[in-house]
Amino acid sequence: MKKSVLLLVIVLLSVVSVNAQIKRISATRLNAVPTTEQKSAIENAEDVKLDVIHGSSNWYVGAGYGYALDGEHMVGLEAGRRFSDHFRLGVQGMYNMTKSLVSNHSWFVLKPTFDLISSQSGFYKKTGIDVSIAPLIGGKVQCKGLRKIEAEDGTPRLRDLQCIPNITYGGAAEISWNCASHVQIRLGVNYLAMPKEKEFIENLDAFIDGLSEADQKTVLSGNWQKGQFMVTAAVTFHF
Repeated sequence: MKKSVLLLVIVLLSVVSVNAQIKRISATRLNAVPTTEQKSAIENAEDVKLDVIHGSSNWYVGAGYGYALDGEHMVGLEAGRRFSDHFRLGVQGMYNMTKSLVSNHSWFVLKPTFDLISSQSGFYKKTGIDVSIAPLIGGKVQCKGLRKIEAEDGTPRLRDLQCIPNITYGGAAEISWNCASHVQIRLGVNYLAMPKEKEFIENLDAFIDGLSEADQKTVLSGNWQKGQFMVTAAVTFHF
């Protein structure tokens, strides 16, 4: 008798546990994500196809545009995976379409993102709006700096500009709108530091000392930046 009662309690607790994870808001939609096995069991038993809103585990990919306040235009891609209702891990790359003496401020970063508004909240269900913040760490294809060499007559002159990857870091903040099933529009801002270029700028006067007037104008015409502040717009698709 005791064993039968214990077994009944275990079964009831299991049922309560499953129901706590699955909150239905219509015949075919959930606002919380069960395990894959639980989702399949519901679909098979009720002959429905469940559509998970927002989701706590999915892959995503997106394309975006950025405008840096130094006048540069960027295009890029982002891809990654959502691991929970509040956390995504992705990689993002932006290609600089504006060419100058500083021939490239393109960059690629690792982007761990924290979504601040839960998809289970009444606000998100009504509006589809979320706010996120993300640290950024990666590489910037930026110019390490022009170099001087001595000409045959002993006067200094410029060497060809060389651009190589350098470490960069910063942060981003975004507002997203779940405008359609699986699709989000994102508007944001980000800032990335340029430590190598910053070092070059701080020693610019010493660098141009002794150069010809034409070479000095060439150096000073470059779009040198200690850091890059950018506004962005993107569309992401969540599988």
